[in-house]
Amino acid sequence: MLRQSGGRKPERAGRDRFTQQRGNLRSFVAAGLALVLSSLIGVLFGEALTRLVPLRYIQIGAGVAFVLIGGVLLLVGGRKG
Repeated sequence: MLRQSGGRKPERAGRDRFTQQRGNLRSFVAAGLALVLSSLIGVLFGEALTRLVPLRYIQIGAGVAFVLIGGVLLLVGGRKG
């Protein structure tokens, strides 16, 4: 009994290449959309935060967090596991 193939090899290769390119385009669009949405969320959150907390306190808090996280990474970063 003969089995019907999905097309000749060149046709299948072209179809596979097309679906791969389409998948790459879909991934590119999704990554771009994620970047735009995360930026929008950051801007809106930052704007709301500056209305509630004075900018000077935000800057001091960011500096303290930077130093603390850096210290933790230096202490824990050399360990494996």
